Amino acid sequence: MLKQMSADPYDPVATLAALSAMQSAWTEFMDAIGGPLVDAIGQISPEGRRTVVADQKAKGILRVP
Repeated sequence: MLKQMSADPYDPVATLAALSAMQSAWTEFMDAIGGPLVDAIGQISPEGRRTVVADQKAKGILRVP
């Protein structure tokens, strides 16, 4: 993706193709990890989940209201 963004001359078609490939890779990753991740989070107590969220917010990693 970065290669396409900095190419001279800039090629919007190549950039769109790179974005599409990134989206496909992300979808494949989420399809593989989503269910097991949800199951693992479900094994943590509600208080434990609140602690994880608070820690991530404090570190600036998680930005949710």
